[in-house]
Amino acid sequence: MSTIEDATRSAGKQLALYFAGAILLFIGVLYGISLLSGDQASSGGIDVANNSITITVRQEPPQLDAGRSTDASSFSVLTHVM
Repeated sequence: MSTIEDATRSAGKQLALYFAGAILLFIGVLYGISLLSGDQASSGGIDVANNSITITVRQEPPQLDAGRSTDASSFSVLTHVM
C-alpha cells in the first residue's frame, strides 16, 4: 500500500507542477501579446477628468451616419461613440 500511495502523491505533485507551469506560460503569452499589440488602454487614451477618449485612426472617416457608413474607419469611430 505504501508504494501505491507514494506513486499517487508523486503523480499528484507532477500534475500540480504541470498545471502551475501551464498557467504561468499562459499568463506570459498574454502579457507578451499585450505588449506587442500596443494596447491603447495602457497608453492613457481615456481621460476621465476631461470626459474624453483619444483613439488613433489611419484615415479620416468619410461618413459618420450609422445607416450609410460602409468603411472600417467609420465603424471604428461609431463603435467607440455608441
